[in-house]
Amino acid sequence: MKKTVILAAVIMAVVSCSPRNAGYRISGNITGSHPALVAGKAILSNQDKTVSDTVDVVKGQFEFTGKTESPEQYYITVPDVGRAVLFLENESYRIDVADSVIAEKTVR
Repeated sequence: MKKTVILAAVIMAVVSCSPRNAGYRISGNITGSHPALVAGKAILSNQDKTVSDTVDVVKGQFEFTGKTESPEQYYITVPDVGRAVLFLENESYRIDVADSVIAEKTVR
């Protein structure tokens, strides 16, 4: 019984000290035939148009990771394809969009 209580206390201490939402992760998938989706760039910038990060788009997929101090409006831009807007927090996001219907995007 004593071992069970000690084990439970250790597990609770580890779980309570684990960082929650240590940063953001944005995974994206863009379907379509645009050449930028085969080998292009995705740009993450804030509303002041300051570029925070640039990653490669490979076969329509990209991923940003990082940490933000407070929620803020950001843009993900794929040049010659389009732009998505999101309020970035230290959470996980999934973006699925078709290049032919760039206005119909899903951010989860």
